[in-house]
Amino acid sequence: MLNLIFKEYRRNLIQNTLGIIFFIIGSFILNRNEGRLFKFHSSLNEAYNDAITIKFDNAGYYRERSRDYEDKLVHFTGEIQVHEALGETSYNILVQAVKLRKIVEIYQWQEEYTENKFELTDESFSRNYYYYQEWSEKLIDSRNFHSLSHQNPRQKSVQSKITIAEKVYIGGFEISDEAKYMFNTWIEITSDTKPEDYFIKMHGNAYYHTEDLFNLQTGDMRIRFQFAGLEGDVYTIVGRFQKGKINPFINKRGRKILLLSKGTLSKEEIFHLEHSAITKDIWFTRFFSFILIMFAVSTTESFSRVLYARTRFTFLIVNSQNQFYSFVKISLIYCIIIYILRHSLHYAGILEQ
Repeated sequence: MLNLIFKEYRRNLIQNTLGIIFFIIGSFILNRNEGRLFKFHSSLNEAYNDAITIKFDNAGYYRERSRDYEDKLVHFTGEIQVHEALGETSYNILVQAVKLRKIVEIYQWQEEYTENKFELTDESFSRNYYYYQEWSEKLIDSRNFHSLSHQNPRQKSVQSKITIAEKVYIGGFEISDEAKYMFNTWIEITSDTKPEDYFIKMHGNAYYHTEDLFNLQTGDMRIRFQFAGLEGDVYTIVGRFQKGKINPFINKRGRKILLLSKGTLSKEEIFHLEHSAITKDIWFTRFFSFILIMFAVSTTESFSRVLYARTRFTFLIVNSQNQFYSFVKISLIYCIIIYILRHSLHYAGILEQ
């Protein structure tokens, strides 16, 4: 029996080896993914039970004394307050926001080609190169272009950057740097007045460093500005209250809890949003793992037929009359087995929760 199995394995050595590798990778990713799901949901459920909602009066001040919340996980809603505006004086940009992003793009050459194959041999072909110009934030290396007459700049004279306000408050409480990084809904911004520098021109939502806006040259720059977290916007946050500042909360398992969402949300709503976001990510990874396992099943079809032929696992043999259905069915069986085993070990306390 073993000789027959090894003989079949060696018959399609590369294909079977690839299938086994993909099966191991898919199973590993799925196993870790289910562990993440259990840990995330356990941490969120624990945080939900521990979180204390801070209630504000009409003036925006918390009713109870702040020391009552020291080192505790708190939930509250409030308006963003930024003490110092962010700006770029050269472009007359000034905004009261948590973050300001400066995006610098260079007008550069891009190379592409098409291939024409000849009918005489498979190895005979010719390439037709063509070039066009486009805006790109990254520098395009033109040193390896087929045509040396199309050259791009080697470096940027102005760099892209993100500026973050030094002190930001929500509902009167200062938030940590980790919370500031979570503001990622960007909105375009331009100034109402033109820059004093004649070389800088405004058009649309961008600033152009160019001699002629309607005759752009390689190396010209386009600069756009975006902000996130405008002062006065209402946000809901969940984090650790520590000396009047909101930091990530470290739970008993050593995992960080810091939630931020725009709008007025109850404790139930903001935790539900986080659960939904995690679940969506988990299902995406499940699907990816399923595809890997299905690829493994399809590439090891003949080998698995010999492997399972004289066992009780004949239901794992691919049906040659309806292969796709069999691939899907067998892959689902593998995924369900991994799911059940992983969650059983968690509930039994064998694996860390």
